[in-house]
Amino acid sequence: MKNGEDSLPVYKQVDGNLIRIPEDKRDPNRHYTRVTTPEGSYFVEFSEEEERQHISASEEWERRRPDREKDVQIREERRQRFRESLRYEYRYIAFLDILGWSDLLEKSAFDSEQTKKMGVFIDSVISHGSFIEQANQNSRIDNPFGDPQLTHFSDTLVLSTRGDRYGPNMLLYHLRDITDNLLRFGFFVRGGITCGLLIHRGSMIYGPGLVDAYNLERNHAVVPRILLSDDLAKVWQGGPPVQDISGRALGRTKDWRLDSDGRRFFDFLQGPILHMPDAIVNNEFEKGRLADIRERISAVLSDPSIQISVQKKYSWLARYFNDILTEYPTIELDHIPFSLA
Repeated sequence: MKNGEDSLPVYKQVDGNLIRIPEDKRDPNRHYTRVTTPEGSYFVEFSEEEERQHISASEEWERRRPDREKDVQIREERRQRFRESLRYEYRYIAFLDILGWSDLLEKSAFDSEQTKKMGVFIDSVISHGSFIEQANQNSRIDNPFGDPQLTHFSDTLVLSTRGDRYGPNMLLYHLRDITDNLLRFGFFVRGGITCGLLIHRGSMIYGPGLVDAYNLERNHAVVPRILLSDDLAKVWQGGPPVQDISGRALGRTKDWRLDSDGRRFFDFLQGPILHMPDAIVNNEFEKGRLADIRERISAVLSDPSIQISVQKKYSWLARYFNDILTEYPTIELDHIPFSLA
């Protein structure tokens, strides 16, 4: 008794009509196609033209066998090289959390302008990541200076650089650019910066160093500051030393500010110019830049419905902002009045 496929009817095309083959026998030297319909399945014998096409395709498939085997070998070699390249390296890691992002997402559902603002900001982050990637690709050396990498997801940004002598300056360069961009869009950020074992290649990022940076941000930063780990603070102090073209020491940059709790954080309000030790203060430019920040801080603190947790964060920002104005008295802006939460 025939079972399974052996029991299916077998036909052949004759002058455009299907003619059933006696006893449904299939010729072992010919090929058949299986046809399935709502009424059932059956086989149809290849026509002479279909046989010729099948033989030609089979011969071509066989002819290209060496190419396929070579492609498989190349893919396997790439996979092995990639696998062997996955080794942890010490990297400087900045884990950044954009404050208030969840609330903005909720508002964006009913505010088209907010939706556009968030989209434009995300696009600017993507552009910065593309700039880093392009710069790395265009580097004339195998290992670009500091090998900066940037990953973004929702309200999280992770910036890292290699733990070599170029790493700290490259981290500062991109960190200042990113935080200046955040301020322009009205965002404050909380973060943690550490040095630890990490693999970071574009969107692929993992390692114990990432966990350390996350824990520093989550458990110790508390307020809108990008906190530096104690180990790095001992080495980096206020910022890297700066020399003029003759080699004369000008001092250190103002990058890592000492907070009242003895911890150092990224001095983001110094902006792109003030952080340099020989900076000439452009009062009008700085006034315009800081006035926008003052307005945002004041607006939150003057809100009678403000939550205590939010008030603490913005009171810290107000104190920090006022300290900057005290440091640069020629910038004619009023201090922000606030009460300690």
